[in-house]
Amino acid sequence: MPAAVPDNAGTPFWGNCVGVLNKAPNAQEALNYFVYAMGPQNLTFQKTAINTGKTPVYQSIYDNVINGDPQFGTYKWMNDMRAQVEKSVIRPFNNYFSIQDGAYKKHIVELVEPGSTMTPEQCAKAIVDDAKAEISKQKS
Repeated sequence: MPAAVPDNAGTPFWGNCVGVLNKAPNAQEALNYFVYAMGPQNLTFQKTAINTGKTPVYQSIYDNVINGDPQFGTYKWMNDMRAQVEKSVIRPFNNYFSIQDGAYKKHIVELVEPGSTMTPEQCAKAIVDDAKAEISKQKS
């Protein structure tokens, strides 16, 4: 019998992340800048991000801009995305996802190519095999 899926199980979502190395020169200042520039208080940045179709991170932006500003009414669909993000799982701190994604992008093309004889099972196996091979190389 398969393991029960927790009620809060979701999927990882794409996130555009910025990292600052803790030993970098002026690391705290760089982090402060990112928080200032991209934080919820910078409504111009938040509105620009929304206008490009990117869902905001901060609940206050949903409350005050998407749901509070009539000019952003067309973006209310993002509320459903927010609910999904709240249920999403944290991606493990490794590069396995990017390895699997690279293998997926390589093999999905063959699977969906017109006239392809590859089965979904063969595609999945090729993805897993490529990912395992790459991970094995990195562990060596």
